[in-house]
Amino acid sequence: AVDRFDPTALEVAVRRMMFLGSAPMVFDRVLAPCMYTIGRRWHAGAISVGQEHMASEILGSAARDMLRLFQHDQDAPMVLLACFADEEHALPIYGVAFRFAQWGYHPVILGARTPPAAIRHAVERLQPAVIGLSLTIPPPAHRARELCEEYGAACGSLPWVVGGRGAGELTEIIEECGGVSFGAESVATLRARVEGLIAKARRERSHAAEHATGDVQGL
Repeated sequence: AVDRFDPTALEVAVRRMMFLGSAPMVFDRVLAPCMYTIGRRWHAGAISVGQEHMASEILGSAARDMLRLFQHDQDAPMVLLACFADEEHALPIYGVAFRFAQWGYHPVILGARTPPAAIRHAVERLQPAVIGLSLTIPPPAHRARELCEEYGAACGSLPWVVGGRGAGELTEIIEECGGVSFGAESVATLRARVEGLIAKARRERSHAAEHATGDVQGL
């Protein structure tokens, strides 16, 4: 359908796809491989940028619709997901969002090209348990350091992680700024690492609160 530049046929194929299985399975086995192939075909000149944009819009809309079908408890811990400020590819964060929804979290997606100021505002208002940033194509080193420093300041004491194909190239900078870089871990390892970071942050905040209470009582 993409090769024929046929949006109607693509919509029909996408509607069928949504009933093939669970949202994480459909994303891993259909959506993500399709977008990877479409991206490669566009880069090779086999399809136009218009065809690539059409596919991104329709497949991205399907991912958003599938995520809305997930039910979560009102008190479920929130996870904030967004793309680096210069990152256009938002679809990968939906794959992560489906996993978090499966694990009992409430994912909130800010989308592509999310600047540190937007993260800061969202953190202040929503107080998520963890912040996840997606990076496919890393920016130049000076820009990467500037962004990581600003993201670190925006997240404050909350844990923040960076994943995606471009994260590995910036591991050192990310960790120097207080974040964690994720690679191609298994789903079980990813969950264990994220929940470990959340638990550690909660313990540190609790410890800091106890110290503050003790200081007030001492006064």
